Amino acid sequence: MKFSSKAKNSGQSPMRKFHPYAVAAQAAGKTIYQLNIGQPDIETPPQFFEAVRNFHPAVLEYNGIATLDGYLGFYTQQYKEDFRKIIAPALERVEPTRIYYDDWGARAYLYSGTDLSIVSATKTVYATDYDIYMDVDAFRALGGEYIFSRLELTNAGEVGLELVDSDTAGDGSCTVYVYRAAGEPALAMGSDR
Repeated sequence: MKFSSKAKNSGQSPMRKFHPYAVAAQAAGKTIYQLNIGQPDIETPPQFFEAVRNFHPAVLEYNGIATLDGYLGFYTQQYKEDFRKIIAPALERVEPTRIYYDDWGARAYLYSGTDLSIVSATKTVYATDYDIYMDVDAFRALGGEYIFSRLELTNAGEVGLELVDSDTAGDGSCTVYVYRAAGEPALAMGSDR
């Protein structure tokens, strides 16, 4: 199994250095709350939704927030091929989009499986279909766990996604829906980006 360069360089969790202090405090009769990954369920801070709503994936990436998609010029050909497995169901439905991704495709996005997803001069695009066409197993294999969508996906359950939260901007201008890939998270494929 290959690990990404980010995974190789991440090192051990800095929280490990606090473990001896927690053990000593517990031995002294102090109550210790073990907040392991995913425990307990803590409400997602509204600031997180604001960040997701207002920033392009490239901005998030450059600030240390991992994304799988975006208009990113720093992924390898292998990553593009691995990401293609995620969007293959959509690409198979719209031939011009398949050609666009396979022949040029610098945008690793979740493409629509009904509308053209090629470069256009239009700033606003209106969705005609609220279904998502993707391979959730490939998404999880690449390390994906959550999808943030401006659309409430009508076939989420059918493709293996579960709606876990949504948040609407205070002025009502948009809603972000958070979906989780069903099942246990997979170890990421060995794709350096």
